[in-house]
Amino acid sequence: MRSNAALWLRFVGWFVGTLLGSFVAVFVFIVCTDPYDRGHSLALVSPGIFDESPRTANVSRGRDPRFNAAIVGNSHMQLLDPDRLFGSTGYRFTQMSAPATGPREQVVLLKWFIDHHRDIKALVIGTDATWCGQDGNPPLASPFPFWLYGGDLDYFAHVFGTRSLSYGWRRILVTMGLLPVSDPAGYWNYEIDRKWGFRPFLPTLAERAPVDVAPAPAPDLRFPFLGTLESVLAPLRPDARVALVMPPIFYTSLPVTGTAAMHQMAGCKYELVSRAADHGWRFVDFYADTPISRDPENFWDFDHLRMPAVRRMEERIAQELSDVGYAGGGRPPVERDR
Repeated sequence: MRSNAALWLRFVGWFVGTLLGSFVAVFVFIVCTDPYDRGHSLALVSPGIFDESPRTANVSRGRDPRFNAAIVGNSHMQLLDPDRLFGSTGYRFTQMSAPATGPREQVVLLKWFIDHHRDIKALVIGTDATWCGQDGNPPLASPFPFWLYGGDLDYFAHVFGTRSLSYGWRRILVTMGLLPVSDPAGYWNYEIDRKWGFRPFLPTLAERAPVDVAPAPAPDLRFPFLGTLESVLAPLRPDARVALVMPPIFYTSLPVTGTAAMHQMAGCKYELVSRAADHGWRFVDFYADTPISRDPENFWDFDHLRMPAVRRMEERIAQELSDVGYAGGGRPPVERDR
């Protein structure tokens, strides 16, 4: 009996020791490889990632000191090209838009970039209809790793897993030159290798009367994420340029005059205009019934853009960011593309 007890204790000791040793080994591996390039002094691999997901890759891009400007949004802002905006503004942009995200996730990405840059020159923020919701805690369209952009305790409480091990190994291969580094500017053109096929029934659609989605007060409504945005942007230097961009959608998807949806959108625009005026930001409004929104050639579907419309957006955004007359405060005019 004593012999069996000794063998059992020996086995338990071996098992616990192996388990703890494995845990320590995994911990050391994750710390030394910094799987997502989140940044800390103990990492033993070179900066750079091989990561196809903006949700995780943006933690590396958002702290990259080579950039002094960022684009934040979802797939409605995804085709904005940081290189083209650099060519027209001189600001070094990284594209931090993440598809299927809303204001909850985008606020986190925006704050991460702001917290890791002292001299931000410009921010382009996609304030689409999701920013106009009344719920301050809306459900997520897709899971998002909030822990990756949080404090160290939250990070280490979630980072242990097979995905982190895989990403850590990728980082080693990147350091060894055996894997390419993902584009640090984060540009991902979803038009590549896709066949355009948006064919709305135009004879019927053309009968819809023009819709006026002009800003109008809505004192009965609250837009909680606009207040959150204001708080997140508060640490910016006075000379930082901010463009709040409401992307276009195909005109048949615009709200109908006299409906609650129209009241909400007009009120949201009014709040965006007011907050932009108070802080010297620019509100660039493409969410309107214009030639851009009426041309199916500009869209992949009812709310995702093709390059012709994106180029128009880039041109207008560059104009707004380059207009020094409103830098550092004042009450800028609201620009609406026609």
